[in-house]
Amino acid sequence: MRSVRRERESLNIAIVTPTIAKEGTGPSICVSALSKQLLDVGHSVTVVTGDYGGSQIPHDQVQIDARATVKSFPASSGVARRLYRSSAMRRWMDQQAHSFDVVDIQGIWSFIAVDAARACMRARTPYVITTHGQMARWDWKKHWLRKQAFYHLFLRCPWRLAAAVRFLSERERSVSVDKALRNGVVVPNWVERGAERPSETKVARMRADLGIPADSRVLLFLGRITDQKGVVEIIRAFKELCRRRSDCVLLLVGPMDPEYRTDLEQELVDARNQRRIIVSQPIYDERKSALFSLATLFITLSKNEGLPLAVLEALANGVPAVVTDKANLPEIVEYDAGVVVPPDPACVGEQVDRLLSQPTRICSMSQSARRLIEERFSVDVVFPQLLSVYREALSARLGV
Repeated sequence: MRSVRRERESLNIAIVTPTIAKEGTGPSICVSALSKQLLDVGHSVTVVTGDYGGSQIPHDQVQIDARATVKSFPASSGVARRLYRSSAMRRWMDQQAHSFDVVDIQGIWSFIAVDAARACMRARTPYVITTHGQMARWDWKKHWLRKQAFYHLFLRCPWRLAAAVRFLSERERSVSVDKALRNGVVVPNWVERGAERPSETKVARMRADLGIPADSRVLLFLGRITDQKGVVEIIRAFKELCRRRSDCVLLLVGPMDPEYRTDLEQELVDARNQRRIIVSQPIYDERKSALFSLATLFITLSKNEGLPLAVLEALANGVPAVVTDKANLPEIVEYDAGVVVPPDPACVGEQVDRLLSQPTRICSMSQSARRLIEERFSVDVVFPQLLSVYREALSARLGV
């Protein structure tokens, strides 16, 4: 049995996630960063995951700190894979849930999440659900009937009995179908400070590898190439920009949603400036610092987000951002670290052109972007908030 004394000491925490594949982008990176930070301050961490969303080859997964225990469970059948369900994981959680002080469940639309929550409920172990934007109305519209059924049959009870439901921004909570009025909290993502600028040799090599002319301004998108990120709309905005100037390249970097490929390729076929639009395979880890060093501006025309990690990473590296209000980052305007634009390609093209015509302002925005991260989204600012959520969840269960 847990003691009250234990609540004030190190915690034994499980992080449950359907995947730690690099293709999972933001959520996978968050699990990696969360694990490391918890371990750094003396807590124990077990990452419980499935083999969904990518290869089981270790180098295709995000790096999890070697001090953590990683329990990876395969799906038992093709049907189980489609349902994001692992009977082996469910049995393991039933046996082990009681041994954890707190369980953090990442994402909601999977039986990995539901089965973990139910195991915690039976063991009377407090759990936190981290939503990653998945409760938003926009997300529900994808497969609306299936998600309605899943929510009412499987998710609603675990959602409402969670010690806390963690939204990543105030706006994410405001547009959620179930706002978790009793147990909702807002704790954003954090990012590390931007890396030291890589050598000019590394930057030049990446520029050459990607085929970017030496004198080009680079408009960068980094993330999953999906409808959610508005990538087709980015291409249309870039075509508008190309009517005004000829010194720009649009660089799209990330894994592509197979269902989105046809729409994207059609837009590229229709683009008259294809040679100035470069689509790259994902670039991970330390190579991202060279990628950000190439960029003049970062752009995403998101239609739904919790809080986009790629935008935070860009800002941390001093790259001003062009986003819609759906990125849930009004701080960009507050700090003058970029611009918030309507999702209209002509308007976006015009605003980007105006920015590119003001190099002094871009330089100032770059400094403001770093300051924004330092003051609002650094680990020193955000991590204590999340740790407080964990401790309050445990205190409530212990009755102290």
